[in-house]
Amino acid sequence: MINKITISGKAGSGKSTIGKHLAELINYEFISVGELTRKYAKQNFQMNIQEFQKLCTKNPNYDLKMDEFIIKYGQTHDRLILDYRLGFKFIPEALSIYLRISKEEAAKRLLKSIRKDEFMILDYENILKDITTRNNNMRERFKLLYNTDFYDEANYNLIIDVTYLSINEITTIIINNL
Repeated sequence: MINKITISGKAGSGKSTIGKHLAELINYEFISVGELTRKYAKQNFQMNIQEFQKLCTKNPNYDLKMDEFIIKYGQTHDRLILDYRLGFKFIPEALSIYLRISKEEAAKRLLKSIRKDEFMILDYENILKDITTRNNNMRERFKLLYNTDFYDEANYNLIIDVTYLSINEITTIIINNL
């Protein structure tokens, strides 16, 4: 069985939800880089993730610092699932999964999520606009910093369109590919 799995995708694709559920099913450790980043931003800068990502655009050292920690962790731990957009690049021995989702479904999911403090205005149209901007900004940041495009599905071993699938259907597909 594969010892490391990375899960990537755009905002609202279910990276953390799927990663946590899968980790419980196969008894792996789960780490969400998004959650680590949220905690880091709040504790050190009193910022939400959106604000912190703007700061990272101005000062890439924050991205580099977080990525360095995750790379080392990923290299030294097995039985690990990482919700990490750049996992395919930094942990090449992992099964790298990309969760594809329509931006409309992603916005609907985020509207229902518990992370509502990340959005200025809580309505579908504004969340749709915010996640489009967030995804594109992150894509550009990673292209500039690492010359890597996490949108490029050629980077992944397994691509799953999660738009109309349940958590159980998605984890079954992943387990069948291990």
